[in-house]
Amino acid sequence: MDESTDLQDTAQLLIAIRGIDDKFIANEELLSTDHLEDTATGQDLLENVIKALDRFELPLDKFASVTTDGVPCNSDR
Repeated sequence: MDESTDLQDTAQLLIAIRGIDDKFIANEELLSTDHLEDTATGQDLLENVIKALDRFELPLDKFASVTTDGVPCNSDR
């Protein structure tokens, strides 16, 4: 996932998902692009990721890891 700001200074959250099938072939797709309301805290990112997984009926217990760019969230938005 990656959070960035668009030209209107609105925080956008991009969520990509990568899966590996039973033949070990990896596929990666953009799952969701959502704008964040007032803040972009870690809690906001987590809530939006869970909402996206629910929308696409993807069980959280099937995920092995979450990867970000490692930049701290800015809670001043």
